[in-house]
Amino acid sequence: NILVTGGAGFIGTHLVAALQEQGHAVWIVTRQARHQETSVPDEHWLVGDLISADLERLIPRELDVVYHLAGMGSPAQCQADPSRCFAVNVTATHQLLEVVRRRGVRRFVFVSSAYVYGDGAKVPTSEEAILHPTDALGASKAAAEFLVRGYGTGFEFPVTVFRLYTVYGPGSSAHQL
Repeated sequence: NILVTGGAGFIGTHLVAALQEQGHAVWIVTRQARHQETSVPDEHWLVGDLISADLERLIPRELDVVYHLAGMGSPAQCQADPSRCFAVNVTATHQLLEVVRRRGVRRFVFVSSAYVYGDGAKVPTSEEAILHPTDALGASKAAAEFLVRGYGTGFEFPVTVFRLYTVYGPGSSAHQL
């Protein structure tokens, strides 16, 4: 049983499809009402905001893995509203980690951003490079990464962090490139 936050987004829809092809039962959490053709059953399409929703009630009890893709990913939006950026990227991550901890989820996968490296990072960038965020998006994602790693270590469950750069592919729009 797998939960994907942000499962209705560009990356999420591709991840959900791949997980379903592998035979996994997948639930998604999204702020959006169902708006697209998908093979996710209606009862697995969970509508709620990770900041304000009662996650204990919203999220299914028996989960093995959580993929946390939901977040604010636009540098311009984060700079325009840094409080919202930190609420979405850090507070919501913390609330989700609390549910994961209490439920004994076996693995937590967090999708971060290359913005944690800041401007001027050497390309290609090593995972060992020092985090030096230079904007609200990078700072919020770096803070969330530390939170995720701290929970994984402190509460003894495996975590994986992916730092994505430019993501594109089938279904992406021209403005994403």
